[in-house]
Amino acid sequence: MPANYQDTYGGTRPGVSGGNPDLDVEEARSFSYGFVWQPEFIEGFGLSVDYWRVNLKDAIGAVTAEQLATRCVDSPGGVGNEFCAAIKRAPAGGYVDSQGRTFPAGAIYNWTALNENLARSRRAGVDIEADYRFEMAGGQASLRFVGTRLISSREWAFQAFPNEYREYLNYVSDPRWRASLTANYKLGNWRASWDMRYIHTNLRVEPWSYQSNPGQVNPIRNGSYTYHNLQVGYKVPNTGLDLYVGADNVFDKDPPLNYFGELAANSNYETIGRYVYAGASYKF
Repeated sequence: MPANYQDTYGGTRPGVSGGNPDLDVEEARSFSYGFVWQPEFIEGFGLSVDYWRVNLKDAIGAVTAEQLATRCVDSPGGVGNEFCAAIKRAPAGGYVDSQGRTFPAGAIYNWTALNENLARSRRAGVDIEADYRFEMAGGQASLRFVGTRLISSREWAFQAFPNEYREYLNYVSDPRWRASLTANYKLGNWRASWDMRYIHTNLRVEPWSYQSNPGQVNPIRNGSYTYHNLQVGYKVPNTGLDLYVGADNVFDKDPPLNYFGELAANSNYETIGRYVYAGASYKF
C-alpha cells in the first residue's frame, strides 16, 4: 500500500461470514494450590483454602469485516497477520468483480470473517470452605460455610492484543464475593436445615462504563443480597416414608429493579419471591 493511502470506494464490499471447519480445540490451563487445616483442639472442625486460576486460550470467536480491516493494520507484528490474510485488496489498476463492480487500486473488494480461535479469557479466585460438626441438645448439628473471593475475570476479544482486555470483576455476572452458610440439625428421625446464600454488591453496568462515567443514571449498583431457605423433615420409623416441608426465600426478598432473568447473570437472584413446598419420598 502506498504511504498515506486513502480508500475512496463508497459501495458495498462483499464477503463471507459463518462457521469454520478448520477450527481447533479451545485449550484451558488451570493452576491451583491450597491447604487443609483440622486442628486437634477443635474436634469436628475443618478448614480448607484454595487459590485457583484458569486461563483459556484459542477461544472461539468471530469478527466483522470492519474489525478485520482495523486489526490488520493495527497488529503490532505488522501486516503479515491472520486478519490481513482474510482481506483481498484490488491490485494496481483496480479490480472488477463478477457483478461488474469496479474497485480502485488498494480498495478492499472481498473479505472472509469466519469463526476463529482468536479469543482468550482468564479467571482467578480463592475458595474457602469451613465445616464444623458437634453435638447439641442430644442431637447432631453441623455448620458449613463455602465462599469464593473472585480476584480477576478478564476477557480478550483478540488474544493477539494482550493489552486489550475487559475486566468483569465486580460486574453483576462476576460479583467479588459469593458465599453460602448451611446449618443442619438431626434429632432421632427429625431433621432441620437453614441455608443462607450471599451475593456481594455489584455494578449494574460494565466496569469500564462505570470508570468512564461514574455519574450515570442510578441505580448503578445492586446492593448485597442474602437469601434464606428452610426445610424440616421427618422419617417415619420402619416404613421407608420420608416427609418434608420447606420454604425458599423465606423473607420474600425481591430481585433488584428490572432483574427478572432475561440475562444469565440475573440468575443470581430469586425472581418468584417466597416459595413454600411440601413433599414425600418412599423407599421400597
